[in-house]
Amino acid sequence: MVPDAAALGADGFHAACLELRERAARRNMVTEEALPTYQSMANRFESARDVTGADGTAWARWICRWSAEENRHGDVLNRYMYLSGRLDMRQVERTVHRLISSGMAMHAPVSPYHGFSYVAF
Repeated sequence: MVPDAAALGADGFHAACLELRERAARRNMVTEEALPTYQSMANRFESARDVTGADGTAWARWICRWSAEENRHGDVLNRYMYLSGRLDMRQVERTVHRLISSGMAMHAPVSPYHGFSYVAF
């Protein structure tokens, strides 16, 4: 995803960075960065009832592992956007911090069916 300066040389690396900036214009990373909010929301579903965030139930273990895997996507996308040079990353970090610190009110039933549907989409 990121140009290899050693393999491309100076001119090729610059051209590849310009191409990366064009591709990066269509990316949204804030939702990937807000995963702690989504995990805390999913822990409130009836089937989880994971009050501590470290419960031993199958659902609680799965949602923690899902969040850990999804967090990788946010990390990669964050680095990609940083290297693209298209964003003020300080403002991105502030936005993500506000999003997570504000929490999330899903306003949906807390049934297992709705929970599985939510994380599937």
